[in-house]
Amino acid sequence: MSNWSFEQQLVLLKTGGRVIYCGPLGRYSLKVIEYFESISGVPKIKDNYNPATWMLEVSSTSSEAELGIDFAEIYKNSALHESAFPYPLLAKWLGSVQNLPLEAALVLLEKSFIQLDAITSYAFRFFTLRAPFWGQAKKIDDQQSLFTLLGSMYSSTLFCGINNASSILAYVNVERTVFYREKFSGMYAPWAYSTAQVIVEIPYLLAQTLAFTVITYPMIGYEWSAPKVLWYFYTMLCTLLYFTYLGMMLIAITPSFMIAAISQSGVYTMLNLFSGFLIPRKSETPSLTANSQVVGLVLLCDADFLVAKRHAHFTVWR
Repeated sequence: MSNWSFEQQLVLLKTGGRVIYCGPLGRYSLKVIEYFESISGVPKIKDNYNPATWMLEVSSTSSEAELGIDFAEIYKNSALHESAFPYPLLAKWLGSVQNLPLEAALVLLEKSFIQLDAITSYAFRFFTLRAPFWGQAKKIDDQQSLFTLLGSMYSSTLFCGINNASSILAYVNVERTVFYREKFSGMYAPWAYSTAQVIVEIPYLLAQTLAFTVITYPMIGYEWSAPKVLWYFYTMLCTLLYFTYLGMMLIAITPSFMIAAISQSGVYTMLNLFSGFLIPRKSETPSLTANSQVVGLVLLCDADFLVAKRHAHFTVWR
């Protein structure tokens, strides 16, 4: 009873998540008692009766059905609601989105401290993933060595992407319960929460991509050139972004975590099948006619960004 009296504010929800009271308790819960007793049909509290028990009894679903009233609608049209929410939050786009990234960032920071071992293991994973290909970019002498290098790039991007998409499923699933509660209480719209959830992941993925680039780029021995380093960083960042957002989407479109976890295997298979393939063809650029098979590797890139390197009698564009 004493703990109940010491509380300053109260938010009371009915079945379904709608708010029926949000405001001060008052000394010995007088504010709450006065509010509910002011509603027509609600019985007065008895002497020496527990205010918490009385409040739950008079606001129950059976009590609503007996009195023929809806406490949520009464609160929505009351002066108490106007004082608690002086302006409609859902209509304030900027205010909703400004507050939510901070909340999401704090949650992400808390998860980072809780799983510090998982964060520090990223560097170890990047190192072990590229260690077998140490200095491979400086040893391209034939077609097989080129395909080995491309395979290392493919495997690392796919591994890191799937790792991000799989690990974020549990986080988003836990936060979805909180989102349902706050959505039904009218704190913000779904688009505001989704926008904040997308924005707050960007700094985290930037740091992850930077760690990946700093570790793997010199290990493999790529040529040190500002445009090439930036392209390497940009490609990996986009990969981590769309894999992370893919995990969020799977949770959003499925009713439970288990279904999302099962469906992700099929999605990864489709991404793997349609991630690209080699097309040996004649080059349309006169300067790229040295080896038509290598030109077929350039599917999503402008040839102007490539630099020709001659290794033995094998032309490599990179």
